[in-house]
Amino acid sequence: MKFQMVLFLFLSIFFVITGCSNESNANESGNQYVFSTQGLGTSFNTMTNAFTTIYDEKFNDGTEIHSQTTSPGGIAASYIIEQQTADITIGNAAPAIWAYEDGILDRPPVQDVRSVGGGLDAPVAIVVFTENFVNRTGYTTLEEVIDDEYPVRIASKDTGSFGEVTQNVILSELGVTYDDIRSWGGNITLTDSSNVIDMLRDNRADITIDHTNLNQANYVELSLTTGLHFAQLSDSLQDRLFEQGYARQTIPAGSFNGVVSEDMQTVGSPTTLLVHKSMPDDHAYILAKEMAENKEALVSSFSAFQDFEPENACEPTRAGAPLHPGAEQYYKESGCLES
Repeated sequence: MKFQMVLFLFLSIFFVITGCSNESNANESGNQYVFSTQGLGTSFNTMTNAFTTIYDEKFNDGTEIHSQTTSPGGIAASYIIEQQTADITIGNAAPAIWAYEDGILDRPPVQDVRSVGGGLDAPVAIVVFTENFVNRTGYTTLEEVIDDEYPVRIASKDTGSFGEVTQNVILSELGVTYDDIRSWGGNITLTDSSNVIDMLRDNRADITIDHTNLNQANYVELSLTTGLHFAQLSDSLQDRLFEQGYARQTIPAGSFNGVVSEDMQTVGSPTTLLVHKSMPDDHAYILAKEMAENKEALVSSFSAFQDFEPENACEPTRAGAPLHPGAEQYYKESGCLES
């Protein structure tokens, strides 16, 4: 698939780190699940905290869920579960589909990854310029920057995160690489989410490209101190991203503290909750049930869950990976699936 070349470098790094052993270090005691998530300040971390709250003390056998900030991001989620370095994680539906149907790089498709439901949010791909950069250069679209080979300073999330994957795919579709940008005199900084925000605030970066939830806290906070411009993706670019598995999304007017002044069309890939197929059916059933029946509690913890539609959580484009049999049983009972 086309995205394989784009993902080669950073997934190679991931597989070197995690591919040395296939033995699980998760759930060794039999009464604990490891929920792998990203670092503080990321959407996945906030979502994980919300999930661990609603799942607390829900297992009749006393099984507990503990979160660890060991996930490199949505693109590698399926491989974390496949290799059993975690029992539960959040991933994006599109990469989960890619990993299950085709595999990534020269690795075979994953076989043991299952979903307990998806469509948890409506994340969006964004291209954000600082107002300082717009005023200094006059550029308002990414295409203009690339056409002029401007020495732009881009800061984005670490290698392996789906934000960085999306950045790489967008640049690839526009015909440029990181090395091209560096050859113009620009630079690409891959770092943690909080440092991306600091670099934009301190005028050490001009642009970030990301895949994130609407009104994600870091960007809302940044808008309070730093002028921002959300650049529109061209229709043709959106079409090409759609062909690669992204869904069409809308950023509503007023989003990100009012910085987006009118509805903006973009793409995105909703998140899904992934587990290993060896999880007992009754446990997967509980995960699906508590997720679907506690939307209000999830939203109170993180507003991005507002877009979650429990009645559609079983749909393949939202779940990504095949449903776990335990989750499938719940969705048949709830009416999401036919009995």
